[in-house]
Order: sequence, then structure tokens, then C-alpha cells
Amino acid sequence: MTNFAQTYFSYFSVAESHIEPPPQPNLDCVLCIPCFSEPDICATLQSIQKTIAAHNVVEIIVVVNFSETASDEEKEYNRETFKTLQEFTAEFNTKNCTLYPLLIENVLKKQAGVGYARKTAMDEAIHRFAYNNNPQGIVLCCDADSLVAPNYASEVISYFSKNPTCGVATVRFEHPLSGDLPQQNYDAIAQYELHLRYYVAALRAIDFPYAYHTVGSSCAVRAQAYCRQGGMNKRQAGEDFYFLQKLFQAETVGEINSTAVFPSARISHRVPFGTGFAMKTMLEEGENSVYYTYTPESFAVLQQFFASFPQLYTFRHCGLDPQPEQSGARRSQSQQKSGEVAGQARNDEEVYTSFHKSLREFVSYEMFEQKCNEAYNNAASQTQFIKRMFLWFNGFQVFKYLNFAHRGYFEKIPVKRAAQLFLGKTNMNVVELLGDFREIQLT
Repeated sequence: MTNFAQTYFSYFSVAESHIEPPPQPNLDCVLCIPCFSEPDICATLQSIQKTIAAHNVVEIIVVVNFSETASDEEKEYNRETFKTLQEFTAEFNTKNCTLYPLLIENVLKKQAGVGYARKTAMDEAIHRFAYNNNPQGIVLCCDADSLVAPNYASEVISYFSKNPTCGVATVRFEHPLSGDLPQQNYDAIAQYELHLRYYVAALRAIDFPYAYHTVGSSCAVRAQAYCRQGGMNKRQAGEDFYFLQKLFQAETVGEINSTAVFPSARISHRVPFGTGFAMKTMLEEGENSVYYTYTPESFAVLQQFFASFPQLYTFRHCGLDPQPEQSGARRSQSQQKSGEVAGQARNDEEVYTSFHKSLREFVSYEMFEQKCNEAYNNAASQTQFIKRMFLWFNGFQVFKYLNFAHRGYFEKIPVKRAAQLFLGKTNMNVVELLGDFREIQLT
């Protein structure tokens, strides 16, 4: 029998398995944690262990890693962390929860980072499930500075069990808004989380189909779906965004809101963007730092663009397939060669010229026509046409457009103001707004 991971290992795996003992036959979930200079990794592990139900079997893989360019102090610190984890296994491991710490030293500068470490852990998880030939196994991601809700592991496993077609799922997250860190950290992380939630809520409001959170410390994927989509990438930052956007387009997506991950509000000096970098930048600006986000008007531009997709299909379909009984058919070869019917190019151009100038500069008319025609030529229905248009203008294109548009056509505004405008509540502070957005995304 062919193993479900055979092709993945041939083309995409980062390395051979590092773990010798075979997994238990009934392994349910492998939890993957990248670790670099993390002082509280044991607290994270203890938080997770308490959430594993007695009837579940879970392995936890911690990849302690550092770059070839790391300082001597960083290298020594991480080697000591690895030794601590090795010793910790004696008191930590139980019959249904096994910790496997791995040490990956002197990673090449061009590869080193959270992406490489996360991929190493997740690929190792695939080795574990491949040993049992279990394509339904759950690969769960967390970070080394996160704590979790009391039902975390058991709830994730239960969700996938109850939703057998789900290939990838996001797990609810909430950054702490108070604690042992300086208050400035919590003020900054509240703004950044508000940005994340405003962004997803704004995309959902304009009917973007892939409007889900892309937080690497709070997601899970089935082993088979992971392999099918080519696995995690090795990006030094943003690895979670690119990985999850790819899965959102291709797999059935779930949202696990019945439990939660609590990521840290610490800063990070290791990544060039993302949560850690945003925290670093805001803290460097001082106590009254402000996080700026995309203006609501820019989402309105995208809303008009997305709303045109059904009309664009109708232009082509009604002109090229006028017979009602052929309403679901694709264009024939002769139709494709005959060119556009009278009025179609004019109608397409009218639609295009109605778009905001920022969008027309971001997407040329030639590219727009090409993508519309490609989508139509490969779609048997309006639903398929629209899906193909979104496969082109996906989450990455949305992100690129918004950044492009805010360099010359719009100005970013404080996230507090953006959230107030979105909710229509102008008298609320950041924490109050964040509370409302957290509630909205529970529904």
C-alpha cells in the first residue's frame, strides 16, 4: 500500500526523521513548537500537557534552533535550553504525552528563522504519522512563549474528529492585556491584535472567501492536507501567512473558537515583520505609540471589485452561450477562437474603468482581461468562475494591493479610528474595541 506521504518526502521534506522510537499506533496529534532563546518553554509545555484528555495520544516536538550567524551567547543559551528539555522529559512524559526536543545547530543564514524551525517540526510530525500511515493525523502548531486554555488539546482533537472533511483549522487566540511585562507591551499588543481582527472582519464584510486569521501559533492541519499542499515553507518571517493562505484556497477550513491560545506580548528581534516586529517598532516609539492600519475606504474599493465578478461571468456567458440549455457549458474551441462578441469588450472595459484608480494601477486592463478569460475558459458555472477569480486575487494579492494603495492613494489611519469607523462606535477605547471584535469573531 502506498503511503500518503511518499510524494511529499520525495519532493518537499526538509530532512530525514530525527526521532528513533516509533510512535504509538493510536497517535492522534503532534504538536509542533519552534524555539529560539525562549526562557519559558517549560511553562508552555506544562500548560499544554494539562489539556490532553486521557483517551488521546499526543506527541510534542520542540525544535531548538539557531543560525550560523548567532552569537556565542545565543548558541550557548539554546544548547542549554535543549539540555534542560532533555532532562525535563523524565518528569514530563506520560503514557499519552511524549516530548521530543530536537536541536538544529548552525542553520544556514539564508534559511535560518522561524519558518525553517516550524517546517522542521511539522515535517517530523509527518514522519510520525507516515509511520502509522495515518493521513488523518493532526499537526498542531504553537509557539514557545504561549499558554493555552484548559481544554486546548482535547478540543482541537475533538473538533477534527467531529469534522472529518476539515483539512485546516484556525484556533482562537487572545493576547494577554495585563501581566508581568511593562504596561507599554500590553498597550501595544492590544493595538496590534485589534489590527488583526479589524483586517479579518473588514475582509468578511466585503465577502472575501479566505478571510481567516493567519497566526502560526494557533492553527492545525491534517497530515494529508499538509502533504497535499507542499508543506510549510522556510521563510524567515510570514511563513504562517503564506502557508495558511495556500491551504485556505485548497482545503475545507474550520474555525475552532471553543478553546484558545494566549500568545505572549513580548517583542522579537528575530523577524523582519509580523507580531514580534510590530511590537518592537511600537515599543521603540515610546509610551504613546500608535499602530496604523488600512483605511475602510480601501476595503470599499475591493468590495466593488469583488462584486463585479458575477457580472463579468454574465457578459461572457450570455454572449457566447445564448442557448438556455447550454447555460452550464464551457466555450467551444470555435467560440474561443472567434474572439469577443459585440459589446463584451466594451462592457468589460466599462466595468474596469469604474474601478478606483488605485486598483486600475495595481491591475492593468490587459491583466484583468486575461484573468477573466482564463477563469471563464476553465469554469462550467458562475460559481466556478468566481472561485477561479478569487484563486487569482487571493489573500496575497489583497495584502499587496492594500499596501500598494496606501503608498499613493490612501493614508493609513490609527487602528483605533479604523475600528471605531467599522463598528460605528466612536466613543470606545482600544481595549473596548478589541473586546467587541473578539466577540464578533466568535459568531
